[in-house]
Amino acid sequence: MSWQAVCCVISVVRKATADSPVSLGRGHKTAKPEGLMSFFGQAGKTAISNYLGEQVDIESLGEYRPTKGVRIVEFESHELDIRAQRIEVDVELWDCSGDTRYRDCWPAIREGIEGVILVANPDENKGEDLKIWYQEFIAATNLDPGNVLIVLNEIGEKRTNDTAISEFRLPPQLSPAVCAPCNLRHEGEQLRLEFNQFLVTIIAKCEDQQQNDE
Repeated sequence: MSWQAVCCVISVVRKATADSPVSLGRGHKTAKPEGLMSFFGQAGKTAISNYLGEQVDIESLGEYRPTKGVRIVEFESHELDIRAQRIEVDVELWDCSGDTRYRDCWPAIREGIEGVILVANPDENKGEDLKIWYQEFIAATNLDPGNVLIVLNEIGEKRTNDTAISEFRLPPQLSPAVCAPCNLRHEGEQLRLEFNQFLVTIIAKCEDQQQNDE
């Protein structure tokens, strides 16, 4: 089985206001929460990256093409609400090949990450398959498993009774993670909401850590 991964580097950009005069830039570690998206081959990695980055609409999603090397998708997540304040977030999605030939690069990719999104095709993958990503990008960085979002990306037409999703069981190490079933063609906006909520969670934790450090 081939493996693929996406590194998502997130920087928080606050608009200067009377209530929030300080801009959180890319220079401060806790002001730049980093997320790593890890995907199984043919789980919909590039399609999700393109959709979240508004590079394509749902109708334009094409056939599967394996990622070669690294492809970066940059975009802004607008109008996120955190603690009664409106913020904008600059996002870079690093669409990286997870082929084991590039395994030596994984330590650099995972350095300083604040959150992880795992995406699996429930028709092809099982919960046990997530363990390699848990070991490489969560355990290896001492990341809180609560900072993990797992997307079960259903490929093809939406099914009313999806046995593969209902029978998908997470390994115990990932039980604190949020698990979100999704069919990108039919539930893309719901996925975007889940992604935005993930950003809000990570940003809030980073800001709390920044305040504690100060």
